[in-house]
Amino acid sequence: MTFRTQSVQTSDKGSGGKRTSSFLALGLVFSVVLVLGWVLVSEYRYRTILSTSNPGDPALQLFEIEKGSSVETIGTNLEEKGFILSSGAFEKYAKRSRIAEKFQAGRFYLPGDLTIPEMAEKLLNAKEREEFLTIPEGLTLEEIDERIAEKGYALKGDFLKCVRETCDFSEYSFLPRDRASYEGYFFPETYAVFVENFSPDFFAKKMLDEFKKRAEKLGILDDDNLNEIVIMASMIEKESRADEERPVISGILWKRLREGWVLGVDATVRYFTGKKSEELTYEELNTDNPYNTRVRTGLPPTAISNPGEKSLEAAANPVETDYYFYLHGSDGLVHYAETNEEHNRNKEEYL
Repeated sequence: MTFRTQSVQTSDKGSGGKRTSSFLALGLVFSVVLVLGWVLVSEYRYRTILSTSNPGDPALQLFEIEKGSSVETIGTNLEEKGFILSSGAFEKYAKRSRIAEKFQAGRFYLPGDLTIPEMAEKLLNAKEREEFLTIPEGLTLEEIDERIAEKGYALKGDFLKCVRETCDFSEYSFLPRDRASYEGYFFPETYAVFVENFSPDFFAKKMLDEFKKRAEKLGILDDDNLNEIVIMASMIEKESRADEERPVISGILWKRLREGWVLGVDATVRYFTGKKSEELTYEELNTDNPYNTRVRTGLPPTAISNPGEKSLEAAANPVETDYYFYLHGSDGLVHYAETNEEHNRNKEEYL
């Protein structure tokens, strides 16, 4: 009896142990399935992100990688600036592809509509050829176009076509409605450009952004007479040789305009004829056209150049004097006069 009792007890323990082992095995299998499922789902999501283009602006934007930046930092900055969908996916892709240590410091112009692999390739293969393009004060849009073409950044006419026909500038509410009146709003400055990534559209917007910044600084961006200020500034830019002259010449021109005089600015005639330095003929100076301020009163219909900040400031803040006339003499100085007789004497003496 004792033997049978012990035999039964031993048999029960073995059965219970088997059930426990089975439960453990099932739990382990379930855990493995869960982990495997999570891995598969994560991998699917990762692959989906890699193959999805970022819904950003295709226009080129500046992105900078600072010296010593890790792939984690680069990915985070790319996501924060709207260039990629996921910094984590970028980091994983870079490490799996063994390119995480190959990104170089620099400044790059990148589009915002690429997949992560495309973005990584752009960063790896972009040649950081930053150059500086200087647009001097007083150039016309045609002259800016010529300068861009001379530097080899775009074909002749590409910048002009962008400004006058194709590019979307709807975000710049300060621009005149008529594209024909855009002269004067493309701010002259030295701009950093990249040869491989140069875009007339992007460059034009950089110039407009700079105009906006300077106009805000001067407090004229929201002025109801902004267009008149720009037109006046474009003439001041052409009529002045030194910064200290600009507010005085501005005062003379605004006073002439206010009192119904002709402005008498030969630079407006040059703009119409296309003559930069050649002597203007009697016929050109006396032919009636919208830009001949020797014949017509009022401002010309558009700016005649793209003025710098000092000319914009002078146009917005003229200095009132008793002068009605001015001329630049052969001595390199400006000579003012209150009357026509005094002005004629200045001509005889200084020209």
